[in-house]
Amino acid sequence: MRFRTTLFLAGLLVLLGLAYYFLEIREARKQDETKLVPFQEKEVSSLSIRRGEAIITLTREEQGWRMRQPVEDRGDEREITALLGNVTRAKIERTLEAQENIGEFGLQNPAIVLTVQLKDKDQPFTLEVGSAVPTGFSAYARRPGEKKILLVPATVKTSLEREPFAFRSKAPLFL
Repeated sequence: MRFRTTLFLAGLLVLLGLAYYFLEIREARKQDETKLVPFQEKEVSSLSIRRGEAIITLTREEQGWRMRQPVEDRGDEREITALLGNVTRAKIERTLEAQENIGEFGLQNPAIVLTVQLKDKDQPFTLEVGSAVPTGFSAYARRPGEKKILLVPATVKTSLEREPFAFRSKAPLFL
């Protein structure tokens, strides 16, 4: 009698373990689908932010980040890490189906174009960010080649709108 109860409880424990495991896998896949970018912060070797005619180019070197454009200087590690964190942790809030007039979303001539070069990839990742949603809590974005329009947190747009000086090292020259 005790052996049967023990066997039943062991089987129940295995079933609960399997159910938990498969639910976690499904949840992880769901989270991957809602991620704005398909990479992690540490995979980035360089990035470029284009706003109109202005371009900010940052590259990762062994000793840290370096600003290449608009001036050549050391990069501010904290600011660049914050920017990458905002972009890599961002989740897609909502997806709009393909629209005929993407100009309404500020994506005909996007206000901001982020281009990220990854260490192990030849093709850079590009994200176009348009205008803010009327409520101000989100912004419209699009990945080139995709027809969907994405709603992303406003923090992504705010981070990319920073002036070039924000990404430049503020350490004294003699250090």
